[in-house]
Formats: sequence, structure tokens, C-alpha cells
Amino acid sequence: VDLKSLPLYIDLDATNEIKSLAKKLSARQANETVLELDSKEHEGLDELVFSCLKTDAEKRHQIINSLRQKIMNRMNKSQT
Repeated sequence: VDLKSLPLYIDLDATNEIKSLAKKLSARQANETVLELDSKEHEGLDELVFSCLKTDAEKRHQIINSLRQKIMNRMNKSQT
């Protein structure tokens, strides 16, 4: 990925939403990393970031699936 096309600093302008997500996360136990990708909190963070970056639905899906695959590969590698 060419990082030149992405802003170095992202102003999400979503302080209240971020605080709300942080509060929800702090009130529960963490799940396994790959399961966190499907949590409502993670989906909320994804929505904030992807919206700010103007990422379309297809690209969002690709990015999340790529992350999921990398996590699974890392988990499988650590077990061997």
C-alpha cells in the first residue's frame, strides 16, 4: 500500500463515539483477536475509520478479510 495516498493524521471528529466504544470495551473481557473483528465495538471503530478514509464497502470487506487471514496465519504459525 502506498501510504502517500493516506493522511498521516486522521481527524475522526468522533470523540463521543470513540469514548462510548472505549467504555464498552473496558466493561468486558477481550475475545480472541480474530473474534474481536466481528464485535460490535470493532465494527464501530471500522465504520469511523473507513468513513473518514472514504473506503467503499467492497474495499472494507477486502481489508477486513485480509486482516482476518493474517491473524489466522499467525495463530496457525504459533501453534507449530
